[in-house]
Amino acid sequence: KSLEAAGHERAALAAFRALRESDDMRVAGIATTRVILLRYRMHQIDAKTAASALSRELYSWRGSRHELRTRLALAELRAKAGQWSLALRGLNHAVLLLPEGNQVLQAERRRLFDQMISSGAISHLGAVSEIAAIQENKDLVPPGAAGVPVLHILARRLMALDLPGSAAPALKELIARTGPG
Repeated sequence: KSLEAAGHERAALAAFRALRESDDMRVAGIATTRVILLRYRMHQIDAKTAASALSRELYSWRGSRHELRTRLALAELRAKAGQWSLALRGLNHAVLLLPEGNQVLQAERRRLFDQMISSGAISHLGAVSEIAAIQENKDLVPPGAAGVPVLHILARRLMALDLPGSAAPALKELIARTGPG
């Protein structure tokens, strides 16, 4: 870690690669995670590749602090790769698995959801995925006027899919959540 903090990324990468071979599962699991994240930061792999590799290593070491950091990093990588639904779904799952990290996980869910909406990235998901992303995270829709853009997205997609029967209850629930304004 000190090599990485000092800006010696190549030396840190070599050290973490050596530590992956440790007989200590904790050391090996953490080192493997660090290799993936460092390779991403060094632009050796893209966000999608890093997320895929990291998801395979989620259970290499189950220490709660390590797992929390890994799941947060995985969500960030998935979002950067345009896999917003997977990022949010992973955080929703992490909330159930890691109740001690609930506050941090909820804050990250909110941040990613807001970023997905404000950046317009949600429009690249496709109609069904847009609807699912909103409905699976309806607790993140901001109250009042701030939630109106989300209501517009949901209404537009439900109507575009010619699902007026589904649109009414879903919109009614979200309108109730956003409150007056």
